[in-house]
Amino acid sequence: MIKTKVFPAYLPQYHETEINNAFWGKGYTDWVGVRNARPQFQNHGQPKIPLNQNYYDLSNIETIKWQATLAHKYGLAGFNIYHYWFKNGQQALEKPAELLLENPDVDIEYFFSWDNCSWVRSWSGVPGNEWAPSIDGQNKNGNGSLLERDYGYESDWSRHFDYLLKFFKDPRYLKINDKPVFMFMTNIEKEKLRLMGDLWNKKAKENGFKGMYLVSRVDEFRNQRVFNKQFIYQPPASAWGKRAAIEGRLLKYFHLKISQPGPVKYLYDYDEVWNNILKNSKKLIRQQIIVG
Repeated sequence: MIKTKVFPAYLPQYHETEINNAFWGKGYTDWVGVRNARPQFQNHGQPKIPLNQNYYDLSNIETIKWQATLAHKYGLAGFNIYHYWFKNGQQALEKPAELLLENPDVDIEYFFSWDNCSWVRSWSGVPGNEWAPSIDGQNKNGNGSLLERDYGYESDWSRHFDYLLKFFKDPRYLKINDKPVFMFMTNIEKEKLRLMGDLWNKKAKENGFKGMYLVSRVDEFRNQRVFNKQFIYQPPASAWGKRAAIEGRLLKYFHLKISQPGPVKYLYDYDEVWNNILKNSKKLIRQQIIVG
């Protein structure tokens, strides 16, 4: 019988950083977006208020310990931690993962999903976010990247791997067949990603592993043996009325069109989606890892 491990997405933006303070104003975290959420359709429960109004701070190790205990209580295997690495080794939101590494008593598995995109203004949900003081000065008409994704070349890829190696060596870091699991969120410049994957596979072996277990979240990689023939495909979080493929098979994403002004939106039936995923995973996947 296959035992399914579930790794929910773990977003580290719930703590204050100098970068966010510069881009969005003092004290910006994702809690700003949570508080500013508004209903998008009838009976839509927004904004959401955390239980006991616990707007937690991920720069506090006690918060991470509490979350690990909560995860175990509800049957979650660990955390799929979003990882941010930009041009010239610029990082962002790395503190929660580094706190976890520094505290080996926190009993939780984890692995990284690299959000290998540029940071742009539009995602933050902050009114007037087309302007970032640290980038544009007093020019409030700017609109572009805040932190640039640029893979660079072999020396940059090695630098990135060397930073990650201390996590890979952590016994809690998820490995499959003694290969550290690492996810790419996009296929931007896929030839460079392929070459980077080859280098990382080589460096992993040089450091005592059997290679890397690289994961593509992008359908385009499914049938391309670009990562040493070791990858799984994670279905998109939203398919917007289309069909999503898992291991070459199609699962229908049920949806209900929402009638309201503005762009077309869809409401997905969460139970229907996951019932289909779980039903088909028994047939399709020998070793299943579900990531959120």
